[in-house]
Amino acid sequence: MTSFLAPDVIGPTSGTLLHGKRINMCAAEFGIYLDDGKPLAHSDLGSKALTTVFGEPPNAETKVDTVSEPCFFAGLTLREFGHTLINATGRLWALDSVPDDVMLIFTPKKRPSKHFYPFVQPVLDLLGIKNPWRIIREPTRFEEIYTASDQFGERYDGRGSPVFYDWFDGRLPTRHQPEAGRKLYVSRSGLGAGAGRYACEDYLEELLAVEGYRMYHPEKDDLPTQISTYQKAEHLIFAEGSALHLFAMVRQPSQKVSVIQRRAALPPLIQVQMNDRPGPDVLEVNAIREIFWPPIRADHMSVCLLDFSQLGAALTAGGFISSRNGWQNPDNDAETASLNAGIKASEKMLNAHERRAFLKEYRAKVRAKNAKSG
Repeated sequence: MTSFLAPDVIGPTSGTLLHGKRINMCAAEFGIYLDDGKPLAHSDLGSKALTTVFGEPPNAETKVDTVSEPCFFAGLTLREFGHTLINATGRLWALDSVPDDVMLIFTPKKRPSKHFYPFVQPVLDLLGIKNPWRIIREPTRFEEIYTASDQFGERYDGRGSPVFYDWFDGRLPTRHQPEAGRKLYVSRSGLGAGAGRYACEDYLEELLAVEGYRMYHPEKDDLPTQISTYQKAEHLIFAEGSALHLFAMVRQPSQKVSVIQRRAALPPLIQVQMNDRPGPDVLEVNAIREIFWPPIRADHMSVCLLDFSQLGAALTAGGFISSRNGWQNPDNDAETASLNAGIKASEKMLNAHERRAFLKEYRAKVRAKNAKSG
């Protein structure tokens, strides 16, 4: 059973935000430090992207910017939609316990400019939060700062406390009950051939349409519309992706849900979060025949070939489709064309063996470049 921090709000007090030494790619010194040099409670970060420890307090002689208006430390924000949801919302429950006019302060892992974080404002709008907000990475002194214990997110592997969900549910604009017989397939096909995906997802959509599923591309709608669409469905099948982060937060207890893997293993964060709210266990379907990667470093940009017969059998057994009849693989030409749709004609998709060789060469080049520049 997850042990959540006790709900706790600290402040107002004065303190200085300071990013310190980098420990490794995903860990660093960071904190908000009181005038006596001690760290302010709940100013640490707990995320797979950036976990922090308190470092040396700021030098009293260091010149820093000063913010005089009341502020609330809201935690870490990242660029991706799903990571914004699970990292930038876990402290917001405490806004009911601080002055209405506080400015929200987020800190980034790297760049502080707002345009790198396009999902913060839509998430705040969804929750009816009208407070101004800033992203601050440089040393900054706050004359009046509040913090609160994290109650949701990566610190807890995607889980949320009852305190968080009670607050979150109360902030949503509406709540919908599933409608009998309504089926939804949440697709990634609208993201384009350059995204991580399945080959021939259009073929998968054709098969699901025969079974009465509506194809849904959530990136085309605002967040309230996405939530309404999810909650009204009785059966949902998801292409593995970031849409699961929002759905997991608004899931209704009676909904039956399946996710089709596109990577060798579901990311643990998705796996935990999508089963965090009441309801039947999510059916995880691994029907992958083979995975390929474009010749780039990013692992999440992989493209997989599905075994459609195996997929149809799993969805039939789970009660998501009525029959596996007709669930056969597309022809080789269609698969090859779809597989290569996101790369240049001069490039080649890499299988697992070729990718290992590519990454080995890539890392060697990076080491050589660093040695030369250092």
